[in-house]
Amino acid sequence: MTEFFYEQELTSKYLDLFLAPIRKCKDYKPKFGESQNEDGVSLEGFLELYGNDPFYSWIGLDSGLMYAAHKAAGGMTSIYRQIGIGCEHLFREIIIDTTQYNDRDFALWSYETKTQSGKTKTLTLDGRLELSEIQNVKVKNRVQNWITAYCKELSVTQIPQNGVVFEVRQGYKSKDSKRQNADIDNATVAYANGYLPVFAVFSSQIDSDIVLRYRNNRCGIITGTNSSNPQTSLFTFCKEILGYDLAAFFKNKEFHLKPKEAKYLLSQALQSYNEINKKYPQEVFIHSKTKFNSEEWNAFMEVTPKETNLVGVTITKTKPLKLYKREGDYPVLRGNALVINEKSAFLWTIGYVPKIQTVLSMEVPNPIFIEINKGEADIVQVLKDILALTKLNYNACIYADGIPVTLRFADKIGEILTASTEIKVPPLAFKYYI
Repeated sequence: MTEFFYEQELTSKYLDLFLAPIRKCKDYKPKFGESQNEDGVSLEGFLELYGNDPFYSWIGLDSGLMYAAHKAAGGMTSIYRQIGIGCEHLFREIIIDTTQYNDRDFALWSYETKTQSGKTKTLTLDGRLELSEIQNVKVKNRVQNWITAYCKELSVTQIPQNGVVFEVRQGYKSKDSKRQNADIDNATVAYANGYLPVFAVFSSQIDSDIVLRYRNNRCGIITGTNSSNPQTSLFTFCKEILGYDLAAFFKNKEFHLKPKEAKYLLSQALQSYNEINKKYPQEVFIHSKTKFNSEEWNAFMEVTPKETNLVGVTITKTKPLKLYKREGDYPVLRGNALVINEKSAFLWTIGYVPKIQTVLSMEVPNPIFIEINKGEADIVQVLKDILALTKLNYNACIYADGIPVTLRFADKIGEILTASTEIKVPPLAFKYYI
């Protein structure tokens, strides 16, 4: 059976590698022909540029909406490009960790070629499995067997002895023949140097004609499908051949604060409370959709006064548990709870409400799962507080929609803050949001 490693340290490292290029997109600004301006044109610069253009201003293009359209269009291109870079960095790092290379350079492969002008240029592919340098014996054996099976499928009679080289892409929707020709040239050189050329495409969206052309030219191609075949699915290849569950990595939505950010966030809240009440709170509850890891919790604890009890509560939606009534037209009462132990419980925040004599859901309601992940508190009191917080949204025409205001408004405010990178005003008090 294949051994898997999916440790927190690896996950954190891989996440940083994947997201680092994508984070650049939040600062993207269109250039509008101002090629000398590397930072792009701001909204103010755009309004001035288009406002001074007689034709564009006459027909109304000197508008913030037009700037937003340009930023969105160019930003999408930038996002796909940076996702591709992130995929390349991630895949190469997985190769380095799973093979246990002594030298990181073995994960890259390059060769020199001549241009029409006679100059020499170096072309580099994104990943390499060098058989002679793979220290993990189990991975090495699996890779050798995979190469043999793949060559048989591609009708390659002479099996490459050195290993595999990869060209990594986030997706492949273009039918650009120039690009395809360059890929096939790379594959020819790879075979000449004893490597099986394989295209690793993270997305499943690729034209079948492209796949057929590459395979007809004896190029391997694995894509982001849910197939159980490691010769066609990138995720299955990573799991069964390299021994890393890449699909689980992407399915995992747990994001954690870095220590510096955790300290800043809680310090700001505590200082604000102290300024108003002239003392620190007796208890602070932090609600999250994910479990707190040790790194961020230690950072929270560092800035928490000794007189304050800090409690971390994880709140998640759940579906495996249903409660049905034998009699009556309505489901269970809102506010019902099933306490599992002193740290966790199921809470029905949606259900029949006697006061309005109806239920605010179309189906049998699902409970939310509540767990005291860090710190000490009375689970019953935690349940009462969360149930009350589901009714605290005064600024919307919804009643007890099942999600506590702490999580709902964190999502809403996050959407606003991530939509604009130029917000520099200090945050308003919580009362202004509800």
